[in-house]
Amino acid sequence: MICFLKMEKSRKTSKAVTQMRDWKERICACFGLFAFSLILPVFTNQVWADDIKDNFTHDIIDDRADRPGKPYIKLLGDLSGDGNPDILVASAKGNGIVWYEYPAWRKHVIREEGTYSEEGKLADMDGDADLDAIIPGKSGIYWYENPLPADGKGRDPVEGKWREHFIGSDGANVHDLSVADLDKDDFPELIVRYEKELRRPLTIWFHTAGGEWESVEVSDHYGEGLAVGDIDGDGLLDMAVNELWFRNSGNGRDWVSASYTENNADQLKVVCADLNADGNDEIIISPQSWVPEGRSAKIACYFLNQGVWEEVVLQEGAREVNKVHGIAVGDMDGDGDPDVTISKRHDARDGGEISIFENVDSNGRKWSKHRISKNGSHNHVLGDIGNDGDLDIMGANWNDEAFVEVWIQN
Repeated sequence: MICFLKMEKSRKTSKAVTQMRDWKERICACFGLFAFSLILPVFTNQVWADDIKDNFTHDIIDDRADRPGKPYIKLLGDLSGDGNPDILVASAKGNGIVWYEYPAWRKHVIREEGTYSEEGKLADMDGDADLDAIIPGKSGIYWYENPLPADGKGRDPVEGKWREHFIGSDGANVHDLSVADLDKDDFPELIVRYEKELRRPLTIWFHTAGGEWESVEVSDHYGEGLAVGDIDGDGLLDMAVNELWFRNSGNGRDWVSASYTENNADQLKVVCADLNADGNDEIIISPQSWVPEGRSAKIACYFLNQGVWEEVVLQEGAREVNKVHGIAVGDMDGDGDPDVTISKRHDARDGGEISIFENVDSNGRKWSKHRISKNGSHNHVLGDIGNDGDLDIMGANWNDEAFVEVWIQN
């Protein structure tokens, strides 16, 4: 059963700071920087206008002619072990994998050549307390071992070689990728979805005792969009895709699927995060591709309450909400609750956009939109660049000559 609640537009005048539950790290913690989608820094509460571009400083990370073309995979995390987030980029145009070291954004090459897919992740894949890179591409799905040892001595990620480890074949058309410990064995699994045209099943890769990777096909519900979170509050990580969520039975291999929404696009961005501090992760979606006029298109959140799904719409309309190919959740205004950030690609019907939906009531039912930029982005990410206590945005558009850009909170 699904019930629907339209977002009530409201501008913030004041907001009580609510106690957020401790967020269990989904993947790994390395040198104090975490690789997960819900980020809650501690800094002074802000009051925003509708257009807040002046609250952010925009900068281009690399505008040189030899920058990675089609920078579809862009990740933010502490790769050098100095406590500051760095930027990793994988090219979909044959220009390999590089990372940019904070603060001067000095470029370092992991792979000179290679063509990679749409989404990757940073996670500690070998238990040595540093961030490794999981990158799918034409030659397969691989993880690249950060040379930085746990004790900080010896090799470093600048001079050392990033060893390549094979996970599985057919990484060329991976559209969605998540890394999480689904079976509670303290080792991360890899979950992938492919571009919808391929009609490939939702697949989980498990690391075996012999060091190999075993693939398990979970569902042939085709489409795009994937997120991991504890949706029913039982302490196990579940999965959400377009229209369906999958309840974890406990071993990460047996799943029970059910619908949480109907009649939405089959190409979505999907994120899980606890928007109201009730201990359950909500599901947040946006249409990440073109939506024809007359079709349902919405940015929406879904709350599970005693077996009934409640929908809260943040914005809707095929013209206003299309090619929203980025969602990330974090406390952008420092009031103790998570907000929702979205990015529309440069080729969206009404042009590109990066905006924040402010969680006005700290309960995920009332939202106020604030626009940061008309540049747009694809698969943007959040992180505290500079460790100054507030969240910043990193992204790049979905075209051949896109720049990797950052928007730093002032």
